[in-house]
This record gives sequence, structure tokens and C-alpha cells, in this order.
Amino acid sequence: MSDNFNANTETNAGTAVPVTKKVKPEFVPTTKGQASMIVDRLRKGITTLFTEIDTREAKIAALLTLAESLPDQAPASPAKAKIKLDPGTVVEFRYGRAETAKVKTGTIRARKDNAETGNPELYRVESGEGFDAELFTVYPGQIVVKAQPILGAESEATQFEV
Repeated sequence: MSDNFNANTETNAGTAVPVTKKVKPEFVPTTKGQASMIVDRLRKGITTLFTEIDTREAKIAALLTLAESLPDQAPASPAKAKIKLDPGTVVEFRYGRAETAKVKTGTIRARKDNAETGNPELYRVESGEGFDAELFTVYPGQIVVKAQPILGAESEATQFEV
């Protein structure tokens, strides 16, 4: 037998080093007062658990009632109409983060469209002239568009004055 009756020993996998775990002994009451105190704590714990179960069952019932009134599928959100700006269009765009963001003016040099939806994903915008010109990669949300229809436009969806 082990000299230390309060410890379990195991061996690590592949090694001969014993691992010692201390086991907390169960409290054994020695008086009626201690025994009744333990019984009261256990009963209080049980009532707390039953109260928690009741509140969770009430939440479940409310959610099931709500679920019955909801449709099977969420309604499709209307697709956002994005204006496709063609290369050569002069635009203003926000570039930078929060407090340091600046509005710059530039010319769109390229547009990358989403293969599935056909909506623009990114624009390549050139700002500045000559040797000092800079290229910026800009999301459509960064472009400041003041969309006003051009009078006498052939296509009402894509002809906008920027």
C-alpha cells in the first residue's frame, strides 16, 4: 500500500515518472447541526437548479412560439444598385483612416467586377499628374458620388454625372 493515502499515482505515457493528484476528502459531519447545514445547502442548490430549469423552459417556450409565427425563409433583400463607373471618369474619393482620411480627386483607370453579380468590387484610381501621379485601390463605398441623371441619357441606369 501507499504511504500517502490521500494521493493517487499514475504514470505519464511512455515515462516512469509518477504523477501525483491530491484528492480532497469528502466532508463528514460529526454533529447533527453540521449534517442539517449540509442538507439545507443541498436543498437550496436543488431549488436553485429547478428555478433555472423553469426559467430556461419558459424561454424555450417563448422562442418556439415566436418560431411558429416566422416564415420558413428570410425574405430576399433587394440588391443594391451600384453605379458602374467607367475608366476615364473623374471622381472624388475618400482615402485614409478615420481622422486622417482625405478626399482626393482622381481618374478611374481600371475597374474589377464581381464574377457572379457583375457589380464593381474595386477601382484603380490615378490621382495627380505626371511623375507625381499616384495609383490608389479604392472600394466603391469610398467614392463620393453625387449622382445626377444626365439629361437625354440613353440608359437610365448607368448614365450619371459625377
